[in-house]
Amino acid sequence: MAIYIYCQRKSTSALELVRGLGATRLRAFDGMHFWDKKKRFAVVPGDVVICWGASIPELEGVHVLNSMQAPLDKFKELETLYHKNVRCISHTKSDPGEMGDSLMPRSVHHVGGLDLLSPMKTGDYFVYKDDLINDYRIHSFNGKSIRAGIKVVRDGFTLVPNASDWKPNANLAHPWVKSYEGGWRVSYDGFASTPALRKLAKSAVAALGLTFGAVDIGERRTDGRLVVFEVNRAPGIEGGSTASYVRAITKWLKGEEKPDED
Repeated sequence: MAIYIYCQRKSTSALELVRGLGATRLRAFDGMHFWDKKKRFAVVPGDVVICWGASIPELEGVHVLNSMQAPLDKFKELETLYHKNVRCISHTKSDPGEMGDSLMPRSVHHVGGLDLLSPMKTGDYFVYKDDLINDYRIHSFNGKSIRAGIKVVRDGFTLVPNASDWKPNANLAHPWVKSYEGGWRVSYDGFASTPALRKLAKSAVAALGLTFGAVDIGERRTDGRLVVFEVNRAPGIEGGSTASYVRAITKWLKGEEKPDED
């Protein structure tokens, strides 16, 4: 049995998984064969392909984790969550016209909150801005939380009170765009997730037909309710998360019991 990590773009986390699992990196799929640069690979029944931020159809006899049944379009992802009764951020496809401060345009292929840090004049869809007290990231694999953290300001960065005060490349943390590019990171040290966080993450991953995902969740200030922002299929796996994925995937390959809760 050979293990492959299929990732089309440059990815440090994909390379870490390749090393940790003794796997082979794949970068392209033409419908029949896989490729890494100009080298062709023949994936055969019994092999495992782990889709990392990419997708392929189910292949006969091949174990595919995160196949293409799950939508990669961020709006379709939210729609799927909503229609499967997974609590997610409020969103709409229609151009609302005069948006004010409560509606924000987004790209269906946004990465790192860049479309919020450099606001778009119009978007592929729109989300409603919530007043949130905390943002969390829950890594869920095969129905269990394997790692969990909370967003904190990056070392050496200063949190600004207003979005208008934020500037790129100035060591400033955005007040509500809590991405790495916005001056935030995920802190796993000493954080213990709650059953509610783990259950919501599990439901989000399952609703999208995925085996695993890093689920970004916000906690509303007004009522403490949790809402899903998105499910990352190729998350940064810093701070020991590589080892968590390697352990979980290895146990899954061996047919052992599901990973323990964090």
